[in-house]
Amino acid sequence: MGRNSNTPNTPSPPPLNIVAPVSSRTIIDNDHVKVILTGPTFKQGNGTVFEISIENKSDEAIWLTIRDVSINGKKDPHAEIDTFSLAAHSTVDAYLYFETASKLTDLINVRGTLEVYDARTDSRIRSYQISYTYEVAV
Repeated sequence: MGRNSNTPNTPSPPPLNIVAPVSSRTIIDNDHVKVILTGPTFKQGNGTVFEISIENKSDEAIWLTIRDVSINGKKDPHAEIDTFSLAAHSTVDAYLYFETASKLTDLINVRGTLEVYDARTDSRIRSYQISYTYEVAV
């Protein structure tokens, strides 16, 4: 997982073991980027994966990373976002992986920093603090 500018903007989905739908929830929406948890969620290895949608609203190609993730106060050093370079004004589906969450209900008080980088220069454009608690879709 991670940035790979030589790969097309469509990541290959991991094997699905869907455990529950998730209510679509926007976690960032501003002039530069929009990130939505879209579901489904599924198990992968020992962790839990969210399907997300990322919209690049800017005039520049970007890539994203996530760092300093904690779940219910416990650090998750292996949390990562699977994205590729996003062209200006484009949208891509991606995956957000939490290794320390063995089931969806473990995703309580998820906090972290989502960072947006310029794909051409690799310089950080902006950081966003995110927080989330899992809710089952009705």
